[in-house]
Amino acid sequence: MEHLMQNINTLAQTTAVVLQWIPAHTGIVGNEVADRLAKEGSKTEQQPSNLTYSEARTLIRNRQKSTFKKKNNGYNPHEDALHQLTRHEQTIVFRLRTGHCGLNSHLKRIGIRQSALCHCGEADQTPDHFLQTCQLHCSERKHVWPTGTSLHTKLWGSTQDLEMTAHFVNITGQRI
Repeated sequence: MEHLMQNINTLAQTTAVVLQWIPAHTGIVGNEVADRLAKEGSKTEQQPSNLTYSEARTLIRNRQKSTFKKKNNGYNPHEDALHQLTRHEQTIVFRLRTGHCGLNSHLKRIGIRQSALCHCGEADQTPDHFLQTCQLHCSERKHVWPTGTSLHTKLWGSTQDLEMTAHFVNITGQRI
């Protein structure tokens, strides 16, 4: 299935691809051929397997987890420190991670603001700018992160890192 998706994605880079359900037996030539081939395939002898349903399900689940981790640099959503936070803190961090928040960059994108520019006038008000470089929040940033901290740590770090990010947002008074 993954190979099929890769082929479709490759094709979609140069061609408009539309997947559409078509009812069987409607006289569409390609559909009639596919229907005939499916019927032929269902009549072929199946190879015997010693796998139980439970074993097959476990193998499939493990392969899916492995593929997900490879595609997402080892990230495991079940181990995300986000789950250890209060609901309020989770909301703050999640909004900053996705960029769907009360910062001007998002508000302009959805048509609420005319400009994405930060109130400091130096750059667009993005999560990166707000958390890392906005001059309006230097003192709060130094208070929370005296030695400086990467954006990745602020948004994807330990429970303590994420709590510090939520605290920073709260003390700045920025609506996220």
